[in-house]
Order: sequence, then structure tokens, then C-alpha cells
Amino acid sequence: MKVEVKGLTKIYSYGRAVFENLSFSLSDGEIMSVYGAEGSGKTTLLKCLAGAEKCEGEVLFDGNPLAKKPDDVMMIFSDGALFDNWTVFDNLAYPLKIRKTDKAEIAKRTLRAANAFCLNSVLYQKVKRLTVEERKMTSLARMLVRDFEVVLIDDILKGLPYETRKTLFSELSDFLKGSKKTVIYSTSDRYEALSIADKVLFATPYEIKQISSPEKLYFKPESYWALEAADEFAFSVKATLTESFGRLYLEYLGFKQDVTVLKDRLVTKKYIGAQVLVGMHSGDVVVSDDGIECETKSSSFVSGAYFTEYSNGICRYGSKADKAEKVLLPPDKIMLFDSSSESGILKD
Repeated sequence: MKVEVKGLTKIYSYGRAVFENLSFSLSDGEIMSVYGAEGSGKTTLLKCLAGAEKCEGEVLFDGNPLAKKPDDVMMIFSDGALFDNWTVFDNLAYPLKIRKTDKAEIAKRTLRAANAFCLNSVLYQKVKRLTVEERKMTSLARMLVRDFEVVLIDDILKGLPYETRKTLFSELSDFLKGSKKTVIYSTSDRYEALSIADKVLFATPYEIKQISSPEKLYFKPESYWALEAADEFAFSVKATLTESFGRLYLEYLGFKQDVTVLKDRLVTKKYIGAQVLVGMHSGDVVVSDDGIECETKSSSFVSGAYFTEYSNGICRYGSKADKAEKVLLPPDKIMLFDSSSESGILKD
């Protein structure tokens, strides 16, 4: 089912805007992750899409408002929205019971869902007696009970131990990708957001920063906020752009580097002579005799390579660092941002 969001705006009574004039579309079967930290408005956005929160704008499902497609859209909340004094069976069966589904069909679908998420041993226990992990699995199992075309999932794995979350996410990701349904998946986890989605909506407590493919968020972030969100090993240094005899230079940390390759990509020449923010993936930094002299602050083995922090703020991800070495920021890998707004100032 296609989802179209047009001009969605949510402003709280005390004046804070959660998001303004938000527009995007999802094709049938696409998965979009809503990625952001606590307080970035992820839950509010999903509630607005599901019609559970008042807002301005338009949300259409195959060209129709939700009122005409209520049974096609399902939302799973982070708290599970379960009935604590009901059994797991009754919680799973509830969406079918209110739709007056045949009892035999209810039993069949409920048992199938319980089996898929290993809930058979607690099927007749009350939810209030379940572990956190079992509650999460019960919430997820409800996806298998009834038919749907769009599912909105609100950070359902939040609060689980790392290994449990990793295992459940792997199973959930496989299920959602295999379902060929349209999915909007809210999460505060970087790996989940980038690995599950065709599109990523990156939110901060102030605004929606970027909506793009995971690849574009990582390689062509529209702000330094987005760069940091996509890569935990990204870093920045302050610099000044200068021009001499038609060539463009970056001056930073007592080093002057020719970046003429970036000149035609500047969105405006007003940044020449101004302070800017240089952003980069630490994995793109290279050791070079032509580079900046750096003193190593720390070099730790992380995820298959060494993450090195230098005392001047530059970082490098790769081989283990010496106590002092020269490194270079390849010009074609440099990203430039406005020093005040942190918005990108280079065209694609």
C-alpha cells in the first residue's frame, strides 16, 4: 500500500514544533525507518500517521484517508499496549475478536503467531507475569495474527538487553522484508535504522533533518547532525576557506590544504573567507607524509580495526596508530558544513 504524507505539522499547545510541513511518500512494500534519540518526536509522528494524535496536514493510504482504510493499518507501540490481566492468548486474539472472526480461525491464527515467536510455553499466562522479552515478543506476534497492508512500529525493542535485542531484530527484519508490506519502523538504534530501511527519516528534538536512502544519509549527509547520526566514528574540525589565484584552500589546525576539487560544488561563494566546519568519516582519513602532524591520544580496537583519536580532534579508523604520525584528509572525501547551522554547503 502506498503512503503519502503532505504538509504534516504538529505544534504543541506551548508552542514547540515537533515537525512542520513534513512531506514524504512510500511505495507499496517500502520500509522507512524513523531514526532519532529520545525526545525527537518519533512516537508523536507515528501517532499522527495512525490518526491517534491530532495534527495538521494530510496522510493518505492508497490515496484515501485512514478512515476509509482502518483495518489495513496497524500500529505497534513501544510499551506493547497489552492488557496486563489478560493471557497472552487473549491479547493475541483480541484484534480478531473485535472483528468478529470465526472462533476456529482465531485459534488457528493465534497459535500460529505464538509458535512463530516461541510463546507456546506462556500462552495461557497473564501478561503481567511475563518478562520484558516475552512482552515484546507478544506485541510482535500480533503482527502475524491479522492481515495488514501498513504497519507502524514504535521502537518496540527498546529496553531489551543488547544480545536479545540483536537476535529479535534479526528475526523481525527478516519477517518485515519478507512480508512485502509497507513498514514505518521507529528506532533509536543506528544499526537498526540503516540496515532495515529503504528510506531513513532522521529526526532531532528540533526538526526533521533528512529523509533519504541509508546510503545518502551516510555518504551525502545534508547536515553535520546527519553525518554524526549515520557514523559514530565521524568527526569535525573548524576551518577557514580561502582563495588564491583561482584555487580554493582550507586552512585548519595550522595546515593549508588545496581543495580546489570542491570549488564548483560550493552552494555559494559567500563561504570563501568564512569559517566552516569540516566533517569526515574517520575511515576516509589516511596516513601520509604530506599530511598534518598528529599526536595520538588513544588507539582502540573496535569492530575489526583501530579507532584512533588525535589530540587535535582528527580521528582515523584503520590501522593501529603510532604515538605521532602525519595524516591527510583526502579532498574528495571532505564534507563542508555551515559553522553556525551545521547545514551542508556542498552540492552533490
